[in-house]
Amino acid sequence: MNSPKEIGDYIKKLRKSKKLTQASLAQQLGIDPSTYAQFEAGRTNMTLATINRIADALGYKLQVSFILK
Repeated sequence: MNSPKEIGDYIKKLRKSKKLTQASLAQQLGIDPSTYAQFEAGRTNMTLATINRIADALGYKLQVSFILK
């Protein structure tokens, strides 16, 4: 399982590969830039819906795998 920090670091890498700032991506998402910064820093847990919105804004499709025991 990935920690919020690991997810934030990965999203940051994807955002930078698209040459976007935190502020510009936050604006696309309709959220406050400080909230978005908290996501990347791993200080705030994101819902799956939020992660999906970020992926869409960056031009990626979210793939989720579940392992049921």
